[in-house]
Amino acid sequence: MKIDRRSFLGLGLGAAAGMAVSPVGVKLIDDSSIWTQNWPWIPVPEDGKITYDRSVCSLCPGSCGISVRKIKERPVKIEGDADCPVTGGGACLHGIAGLQYLYDPSRVQTPLIRKGKRFKVVSWEEALATVAEKLGEIRNTAPDTLGLITGGTDNSVTAMFKRFLDAFGSPNAYAMPSLDYTLERTVTTLHGAGKTLGFDLEHSDFILSFGAGLLEGWGSPVACFKANAARRERHGKLYQIEPRLSNTAANADQWIPCNPGTEADLALGICALLLNKKLFTPGEFPGGLNRFTANVTQNALTGRLNKKGGVFVMTKDSYLKFPEVVMDDIAEAGAGKDKLAASLEGLMAKFNAAETSPLNALFVYNANPCYTMRDPKRVHAAIKKVPFVVSFSSYLDETAMAADVILPSHTFLERIEEVPSGGGLAKQVVSLARPMVTPIFDTKTPGDTVIALAQAMGGTLGESFGWESYETALEAVTEGIWDTLSETGYAILSENAPQGTPATNFAYMATMPKGVEAQGNGRLLLMPIDNMRLTSAIPAASPFAVKCVSDTVKRPGTYL
Repeated sequence: MKIDRRSFLGLGLGAAAGMAVSPVGVKLIDDSSIWTQNWPWIPVPEDGKITYDRSVCSLCPGSCGISVRKIKERPVKIEGDADCPVTGGGACLHGIAGLQYLYDPSRVQTPLIRKGKRFKVVSWEEALATVAEKLGEIRNTAPDTLGLITGGTDNSVTAMFKRFLDAFGSPNAYAMPSLDYTLERTVTTLHGAGKTLGFDLEHSDFILSFGAGLLEGWGSPVACFKANAARRERHGKLYQIEPRLSNTAANADQWIPCNPGTEADLALGICALLLNKKLFTPGEFPGGLNRFTANVTQNALTGRLNKKGGVFVMTKDSYLKFPEVVMDDIAEAGAGKDKLAASLEGLMAKFNAAETSPLNALFVYNANPCYTMRDPKRVHAAIKKVPFVVSFSSYLDETAMAADVILPSHTFLERIEEVPSGGGLAKQVVSLARPMVTPIFDTKTPGDTVIALAQAMGGTLGESFGWESYETALEAVTEGIWDTLSETGYAILSENAPQGTPATNFAYMATMPKGVEAQGNGRLLLMPIDNMRLTSAIPAASPFAVKCVSDTVKRPGTYL
């Protein structure tokens, strides 16, 4: 039979059409996908016993309890812990993507020492000896020139770093700007030291928010999400005051737009109206009523301090009980001096104003100031002026890249550590983060690193850190709550409204400027906003989080 061109094309098209409508093609594709997964060179995760272990996430101030699903002791998934008193089973996208941070390619896998423009891999013994030798030289000449920058979490590890500075002889310990830092400064000015603020959003029937991104990651993100859901169930009201129609403003009962930077002026105007109309609740207001701090003042005037659904002025429960620091003459002389600046922003300004750094050495723990602080180029230039910088970062972030020595820390899934709640929560809870996996790189718990460094320097520094390990130190300094903490995974320090109405002092407001003018000569105003998917507490957003960022947020050529 002779097949011409037309017959050949018809036969080919008929065969193709038959294959398209036939299940044979789909079956072949399905079978081939199964076959390829069974090839001996394809890695297949081991199967085994499934277990769940409880811990707490410390990627942000949310302090969310997590449940880690394991197969044969290998973590495969992170979920929220239903028994957590802070979030009650919730977890944000960064927490559930915690395994991606564990295997992040930017992790520092071993101690590093800078040699010219590159880092050299060294052992822990060499790295600690190098740092101890350099610090010994500084301590013999100017001990107060050692500085410390820590993150916002104020727990036992941060306390050990500050203890090291006390025993060394330096007062220059600084914390990164954060919500908790701002709340403590506010409550110290208005109500005295040793306190913090908590917002009882879960029981409030009316929330007046001045730019707080309750649905964009403000405070303890998951707690805010759950409080907003509960508000809708009990028909509570949310009024959002901010220039931008954010997710919080879009979900509020009323959005009140205002000009950028005028939120405090509007808040003070409301306070003036409360006074003029005599709508305030009589209270104890020493210092006169010349001017008022914005939001806390409104709660004080309306009698919502220490009331259910209002603002709690809570005494910080000092659950950490450290022994006295052993100090020699050098430590007492150095620690008795004044700090170089009142805040970290002031310290950076002093760095940039001087030709040489006022510090000879700088520790950076749980912080990335070259990325998260305002004007990062200015901050990076200031850090580069310090002759000797030691980073304790788990990742090769912007600040670690500017360091002279990197002593890498375990991630939150690899170490034991207590995590106090923060972020404006109306209850004080201390949770225990437990190791969920054997450390995969040559890193250490930061507490163990501080102990090893102090003991390497010897003298009174070594005497001040006489513990065998950080775990034994943690058990000793949290003795009052350790039994509860180790058995249940958390200890509740306070959860009810404090008794009584605190006195509120507004005297300092009399010296405040009448207004604040925008800086620069441009016609545009830069307005920072919250974005839940782009984090500032950790080096970079995880791949999972990046997938959740819409194209309206990402721009070609930018890096998250």
